[in-house]
Amino acid sequence: MFDSVEKLPTWHKDAECQRHYDPDLWWYDYPLPSQPDERAETILRVSVALEYCSACPVRKECLAEGLKTDNLHAGSIWGGMLFSDRRRMLGKRANDRYYNERWLKAGLNRLSRRRNSGV
Repeated sequence: MFDSVEKLPTWHKDAECQRHYDPDLWWYDYPLPSQPDERAETILRVSVALEYCSACPVRKECLAEGLKTDNLHAGSIWGGMLFSDRRRMLGKRANDRYYNERWLKAGLNRLSRRRNSGV
C-alpha cells in the first residue's frame, strides 16, 4: 500500500490489514474476471477483506488515505470501501464499464445471505 516504511502513516500500525496481511485480499482483479470461478474467488477474497475492515480501529483514517488521488487505484479496498464507492464519494463517475463493480457487490450480497441463512 505504501512505498516505504518512512512514508507509513502513524495509524497504519493499528490497522487490521497489518495483523491479517495478504495483499490479495485488498487488491482484486481489473479488468474484471470473466470466468465464473475467477469471479467467485474474487468475491470470496473481497468479502474476507471487508470483514477485517469492518472491525478495524483505524477504518476512517484508512478511508481518508484511500480517497487521496494517488491511492485511487482500480481494484483496491481502502477503509472498507471498494474502488467505485470511493470514486462516487469524490463525485467522480463510477458507473462506466471499466469501473462497474455491480457483479462484485451482487456476489457479496449473495454470499452474505448464504452465511446468514446458515448454508
